[in-house]
Amino acid sequence: IKPKSKPSQTNTKATTLTFRKNRDTITSTTLAEFNQYAFNNTLSSVKVEWSNKLNTTAGVTRMRGKLGQENAHTRVATIELATKVIDDEQRLRSTLLHELCHAAAWLVDGVHKPPHGKCFKKWASISMKKIKDVEVTTTHDYQITYKYAWACTNSNCKCVIQRHSRSVDTTKQCCGRCKSKLIEIEVPGSNGDASKNGYTPKKERKTSDFALFVKTQTSNVRKQLAQERSCSPKEVSQADVMKECGKLWRERKGKKENDDVLQQFLDLSLNGGSP
Repeated sequence: IKPKSKPSQTNTKATTLTFRKNRDTITSTTLAEFNQYAFNNTLSSVKVEWSNKLNTTAGVTRMRGKLGQENAHTRVATIELATKVIDDEQRLRSTLLHELCHAAAWLVDGVHKPPHGKCFKKWASISMKKIKDVEVTTTHDYQITYKYAWACTNSNCKCVIQRHSRSVDTTKQCCGRCKSKLIEIEVPGSNGDASKNGYTPKKERKTSDFALFVKTQTSNVRKQLAQERSCSPKEVSQADVMKECGKLWRERKGKKENDDVLQQFLDLSLNGGSP
């Protein structure tokens, strides 16, 4: 494995999707590269996992074991990387090298406090001399890409709330600063945001016929599946419910298409045309 040159920092939707698709492979390759060149293969026991629960930090290193050189064999380190924050290869490299410096301080030197003290900085200095394209800092200062956003309707407040999920209910919640009404908007800086200094209200999307079908049939389908399996409705997974709804929808759609063809046939017959 050779030390990698600096990856492109162009972060488009296409590159983000490509990164997510190949994330595990890129992570394994990068971990092997860093372990070999920056840490002299002393961190082979470190496990790296991707987490959906980290919302505001790019990564964290979990440490277990005892202090003291005689207890070195008891020490383990696991690195968690945030799927919601790390969306390109450069962020992965920067975050992973930072967290590996924490792991090295713990596994090799038995030091974990202060988190960014002399021992951490020692490993940061060593690793940056070997991995030229990454700068190890004491914080992960990334602009997080959110999927959803809401804005306060009070022009004097200008409060904007961003979330990874549609967790704000504008019918029940209001602005935490001035208590004014909130409206959903396009995420600032996204392709749908046409504003320069203000915000762009979110366009209401028409609910698809299939979505409405699922909404009205979910309860009945869950009960039916539970009855067929002789179990509680709570034991029926949402995936099974969606699969059954999809099957019913296809059957219903096929029946409708057949009915439409039959109606056209009848119309032609009544009008004296050729079927």
